[in-house]
Parts: sequence; structure tokens; C-alpha cells
Amino acid sequence: MALRLPRFTGRVLYERQVDRRSDYFVSERTGFDVSMRPVDRLTLPGGADYDLAEQWWGTWQLSAN
Repeated sequence: MALRLPRFTGRVLYERQVDRRSDYFVSERTGFDVSMRPVDRLTLPGGADYDLAEQWWGTWQLSAN
């Protein structure tokens, strides 16, 4: 699912990994990506992942371009 506005873009992600041999879930994660442009010539992208089974935040990033 995504949202696009003139100075903001956001996306919510869902990923499920299944072991083909046993047909069991290996992991189940959700996350989000955002990109904000508060002023011209400055973009602030970022995002994060969350492991639903372990209830643990995974990788995250934030930068300025």
C-alpha cells in the first residue's frame, strides 16, 4: 500500500517467508518506507522493519539528500 503526496511518499510493506520443504512460516515481517521533501533540494528518506513473530525491530535507516 502506498501514499503519494507532493512532498511526501509513504509505503507499508508486508513479507512472509515460507520454507518450501516443510511448508511452515520461517519469518513474517512488516515495515515502512517514507520520503519527505520539506523544502526544495532537501529529501529525507527513511524506513524500518519489524519482525512480527519475534516482536523485534529490525533494520532502520534515515538519511538526508
